[in-house]
Amino acid sequence: MHFRLRSLLSPTLLALVAATIALPQPPLPVEATSTIDADTEETLPAESGIPERKVAFDLYPPEPPDGIIGIQAATDWPTWYPTSTSPVTLPCIGDGKNGARVQFWYAYVAGKTNRIAEARPWLTDQIERANGMTVASAAKTNGFRALRVVTDANCRPSISAVQLPSSALPTLDATVSAMKAAGIKDSKDRVHVVLMDANGFTDGACGRGAMFLDENPDPTKNLHNLNGSWARIDLACWYAGGILHEIFHTFGAVQLGAPNADNMHCKDEGDLLCYGANTRMVCTGAVAEERLDCNNDDYFHTNPPAGSYLRNHWNTADSKYLSSDTAPRLAGADRYATAAAVSRKFAPGVATAYVATGASYADALSGAALAGRTGGPVLLTQATYIPTAVKTELTRLKPKKIVVLGGTSSVSNAVLNELRTYATANTSDEVTRLAGTDRYGTSAAVAASYPAGVRVAYVAYGGDFPDALAGAAVAGRDDAPVLLTRHDGLPAPVRQQLQRLRPQQIVLLGGTQAVSEAVEAELRTLATGTGADRVKRIAGKDRYAVAAALAATYPAGSPTAYVASGATFPDALAGAALAGAEGAPVLLTQPRSVPAATSEALARLHPGAVTVLGGKNTVTDAVAGHVRLIVQ
Repeated sequence: MHFRLRSLLSPTLLALVAATIALPQPPLPVEATSTIDADTEETLPAESGIPERKVAFDLYPPEPPDGIIGIQAATDWPTWYPTSTSPVTLPCIGDGKNGARVQFWYAYVAGKTNRIAEARPWLTDQIERANGMTVASAAKTNGFRALRVVTDANCRPSISAVQLPSSALPTLDATVSAMKAAGIKDSKDRVHVVLMDANGFTDGACGRGAMFLDENPDPTKNLHNLNGSWARIDLACWYAGGILHEIFHTFGAVQLGAPNADNMHCKDEGDLLCYGANTRMVCTGAVAEERLDCNNDDYFHTNPPAGSYLRNHWNTADSKYLSSDTAPRLAGADRYATAAAVSRKFAPGVATAYVATGASYADALSGAALAGRTGGPVLLTQATYIPTAVKTELTRLKPKKIVVLGGTSSVSNAVLNELRTYATANTSDEVTRLAGTDRYGTSAAVAASYPAGVRVAYVAYGGDFPDALAGAAVAGRDDAPVLLTRHDGLPAPVRQQLQRLRPQQIVLLGGTQAVSEAVEAELRTLATGTGADRVKRIAGKDRYAVAAALAATYPAGSPTAYVASGATFPDALAGAALAGAEGAPVLLTQPRSVPAATSEALARLHPGAVTVLGGKNTVTDAVAGHVRLIVQ
C-alpha cells in the first residue's frame, strides 16, 4: 500500500518486543504500526480475560490524486480512491451473529449528524469489496477464505450506529474506552471495527488495528484466535483496502519474525500490508495493491509448503474470523475414484451400471445420457484391469446388469469377463457391450437402446469433448440420446440411427467451428418436427457459455446443480449420469476461477444445493468456495 510513513520503531517498542519473545508469558498485543514513540504509547486494558494490548500509530491516507487537497479534512466518502476488485457476497453463516465475527460500527461524534443512512450503501460496498480482496487473495494459493462478518438476514454486513463523545477521537485507546462506556465490550469472539465519521487521530493517522505479537502456528493456541480485538478506520480511509488493512492487523499481520517484516508491515510491494521507507517492488500491477501477502510468504497462505515460515509460524489464513467453507465435493484420488464417489449416490441394486474407459471421453459421452435415463451410474475403468476403487464400488452397488461402453481397444474382454462377478442378474445378458467400429458407431449403438419416435435427440462434435459435457446431463433428463458427428459430415451409422429414431427435434451442441452448417442442414432432413426449431443449435463463445446456455433450460430454484472442470472430461461425464437421473444441470468451470457465464447461470438457477465434481487438482477450493457464495 502506498501510505505516508511516520518513523521507525522506537527503542521502547523494541525493548517490549524483546522482552515478549524472551519471557514465557502471553505476548502483549500491540497495534500494528510503522512507528511508536515513548510519549505516544497507548494501552488497551485487559478485560474479560483478554490480555493487555499495546497501541501505536498505523495507517495513513494514500497520497490523493492531483487536484484533491485536504484529505484529513474530508467530509464525504473517499470516492477518489478507486477499487478495481469487485464486491463478493459475504458468507451466510448460521444466524449471522453467533461465533467468531468481524463486527462493524458506524461511529459519529456527539453534536454531529448521524449519517448512517447515507453512509451505509458506500460502506456496505467497500466491506464486500474487502471480502472480494480476501477471496481473490486466497485464490492465489488455490484456496478459499472469506470474512466472517456479523450480517443481516440478507447476508449483507450489519453496520450499527453508535454515538461517541469527542473525547473518543484522539486515540484508539480513547475510542475503545468510549465504546465500552456505550455498552460495547471486549469479546473473545469479536473483532470490533469502528468506522469513524470523522478524521480525529491527533497524529493525522486514519486507521489503527490492535494485534498480538504471537507467532505460535497452532490455531487453537494463538492469541489471535483466543481473543477479540479492535480497529478503527477514519473517514479518509473508508475504502476497501484501508478497511482490510486494519482488519488483517487484528488477525495478526505482520509478525515481527516474518521474512519480509518491517515494523508489523512488510517490505515487498505491492501488497495491502506493505508500505514504508524500506519497501521494494516485487509484485507489480495495480491489482497487487489490492491483494494480501505479495509472495504469500509473510502472513497469508492457504496451504503453506512444508518448511516455510508460514507452515511453522502464525498464518492469518488460519484466523477464526475467516471462513474456509466450500461447496461439498464428490471426489476421489483420481478419475476412477471420483466416478466411484459419484456412483455412491446411487442405492444398491440399480438395474444397470455402465462402465467405460477413463482414457477418453467418446464412449462415456453417449453412455452418460443413457445412464441418466435408466437411473444408473457411469463407472470408469482402465482398458486391461478394473481399478480397486471401482471394484469396491461395484461390490457395494450390486447392479443387476452391467453395460460396457466401447470396443475391446477401450475395455478389454478380460475386464468384461471380470465384471460378470459383480452383476447379480444371473442371466446370459447380465454383462453386455455396446460398441461400434469407432466412436461414431458406438454412439449409434448406444442410441439403439432408445425407442423410435423420441421427442428430441442431441448431436455433438465427436472430435473433442467440451460442448457435449453438459449436454449429456440434459439428454439424460430429456430421455434423449446423444450422438456424435464429424465436423463436416454426418457419419453413416449416426445418420441411420437418426432415421430409425425419427426425433421430432434435434439439438446441435456447439458452434459452427465444431459442427458445420452443412451438417446442420442434413440434420434438418432427419428431424420429423414441422416447426422452425426442429433443428436447434445451442452455442456460446466457449464451453462454459455452452453449458450455461444448456442450464438455461432448467427452472430457477432447481433442487440441485453440479459444477465440474471444463478443462478435462472424466468428472463431468460421471456426474452427468447422476445429474441426468436427478434432472439437474451440470455447469463447467475453470480450475482456478469461475467463468462469468457459469457465475451468472448459478445466480439465476439459485439451486437448493450445489456439488463440485472432482478433486482439488481439477477444481480448486478457490472455485468451490466462490460457488458456495454464489448460490447461498
